[in-house]
Amino acid sequence: MSHISGRHIEGSISPNSYTSFFPTGRKIPADVVRTEFTLPSKMVDTDVEKLIFEAIEKVSPKSIWNGEGLEYVFDPGKYGISEIVVRVYKSDGMVATAFPRRGSSVWVWDNTLNIWVNKV
Repeated sequence: MSHISGRHIEGSISPNSYTSFFPTGRKIPADVVRTEFTLPSKMVDTDVEKLIFEAIEKVSPKSIWNGEGLEYVFDPGKYGISEIVVRVYKSDGMVATAFPRRGSSVWVWDNTLNIWVNKV
């Protein structure tokens, strides 16, 4: 969960890269290029973890991810998230990453445009 927390909740990992964020109400700090932004407050950290396991339990893997694992795509229908992606390593069943892809409360730092974008 440290990658997920650092990249998709706190914004501390790869701060100037294209990254989507869970709507935890966190203030994402500015960095070299990225501007400061406060996310919508729709969930807490424990909700993120529950959502990841809910995705794995409720849907079948959609595809093979990078030849290394399985990719689950799930519409939780809550928290302002309409699509979450969860990637799990085939070798050990560990979650590699998880991130929201779309939803009314999903915001992305777009490093090609250098702006925050709502991924509705």
